[in-house]
Amino acid sequence: MPMQKLFFILIALIASAPAFSEEADPAAGKAAYEASCSVCHGKNGASVIPANPILSGQHLDYLKTQIASYRSGERKNAVMVGMAATLTDQQIDDIATYLSQQPPVISGSTDIDVATLGERLYRGGSLARQLPACAACHGPTGAGIAALAPRLSGQYPQYTISALKAYTNGERNNPQMSSIAHKLSEVEMQQLAEFLAGLSY
Repeated sequence: MPMQKLFFILIALIASAPAFSEEADPAAGKAAYEASCSVCHGKNGASVIPANPILSGQHLDYLKTQIASYRSGERKNAVMVGMAATLTDQQIDDIATYLSQQPPVISGSTDIDVATLGERLYRGGSLARQLPACAACHGPTGAGIAALAPRLSGQYPQYTISALKAYTNGERNNPQMSSIAHKLSEVEMQQLAEFLAGLSY
C-alpha cells in the first residue's frame, strides 16, 4: 500500500475516533463542590441566599455548559469567572454530575396574587406582543429540557429577576431569551419569578 494512501487512512481513522472522556465521579464532584462552591450555593446546591441560584437538581448538560461559559469568560460574573477559571473539564463534569443528582429544592412563593398573574404569562405568553409562553421551552412544571432550557421551578425570585435583567443588559447572551426579556416589564419579571418560586414537579 502506498505510504501516501496509508497516511490518509490513518488521518481518517483518527478524525472519526470519539474523543476520550473520563467517566464523571460524583463523589469527587461533591468534594470539589464543598471545598469551593457551597459557601455561596449552600449544602448540596440548596442555596439559602436568594441572590444565588439553587443548583440542586439542575440538568447535567446545562450545568456543564454554564460552568464552562464562566471559565471561558463568555458568561460574565466576577466571582464565578474567578471560581471557574481553575476548573478542569473533569472537575466540571464531576461537579455538574453531583449537583444534577441532588433533589430539587423549592424556595416557595409568598404572594399568591402576584404568582397568579405570573402563571398566566408563563403558560400563555402574549400573542399580541409576540411573547411566547415560557412553558413552551421550560415545560408546564418548569422542569426544563436538558441542555436546551434549565429547570426554573422553585428558583428564588430575586435570582430569576436578576437573570432576566442580565439578558436585557447583555451580561448573558442568548438571542431567544434576550428577545423575550426585552419585552417584559419589571413588574412582569416579578410576577413570573414569584410564580416560578412556588412551582414544583
